[in-house]
Amino acid sequence: MEKFSSEELFELRNAIPVDMLIKDELHIPSKISDGTFHFLCPI
Repeated sequence: MEKFSSEELFELRNAIPVDMLIKDELHIPSKISDGTFHFLCPI
């Protein structure tokens, strides 16, 4: 099992656009308003 260094994990975490991950991969309801990413109320 190959492990990643702290530096590699840091770079990977910062390279992933979290808003796109949440919206496109996890399909959690969200929106971008005035350039800011928001989760939508699940109710």
